Amino acid sequence: MNREKICGRNSSNSTREESEKKLRDGEKEEDRFTVLPDEIILRILSFVDAKIAVQTSVLNKRCRNLWVSLPVFNFDDSSFEDVMVFEDFIDNFFYGRDASTNVFDVNLECHDELEDGDLVDSVIDHVTDTPSIFNTIEALKILAECVVTNLPQLSLCKSLTSLKLCYIVTENTNFNLPSIKHIYLQDCKFECGEENFLQHGKIKSWCTKYNFIVKNDKRNLIEDVFS
Repeated sequence: MNREKICGRNSSNSTREESEKKLRDGEKEEDRFTVLPDEIILRILSFVDAKIAVQTSVLNKRCRNLWVSLPVFNFDDSSFEDVMVFEDFIDNFFYGRDASTNVFDVNLECHDELEDGDLVDSVIDHVTDTPSIFNTIEALKILAECVVTNLPQLSLCKSLTSLKLCYIVTENTNFNLPSIKHIYLQDCKFECGEENFLQHGKIKSWCTKYNFIVKNDKRNLIEDVFS
């Protein structure tokens, strides 16, 4: 009996020691992160989803307000329970960020079905209404199955060189992207009255000047630009 008690006590002590060791190791890892310069931490956070970036920042006393200066926005609805929560997060993110911080890359991915294009339009509004973004943004990605009305506003983004659009529908095609070099379209629908946007002269001229890629999974939504 005593031997069993001793063994049990030893096992308990061993488990406690392992837990304490993991805690110490975790604290060491956290210390390694927090001693990095702000620029490096922001660079690291720029590679993860905005929600994770905010959580990582606010849960650490040293980096609590660092997320407001993120130079890259990665919005992905995969980690949210529904679209409304996702929209609220983006609204609060825009409200809380430092509007003077230059932003170079904006990525919006909404895999859930949207009732309308308000979310996408609001993101475009923020991009084009904020000088520290529309004067510096180089890459924009929008993945959302909805009707978008604010695409022409991207003409304000003189530094935009890469545009990736997936699943969107729009009737507005009268916009100019003076610095664009790379265009990627996947299953989009651009409507110019009775004329398909991909048969429009502007798109054909883009194809000859830029790295223009069309991925076509739904033949009824988009025509092959090279046909």
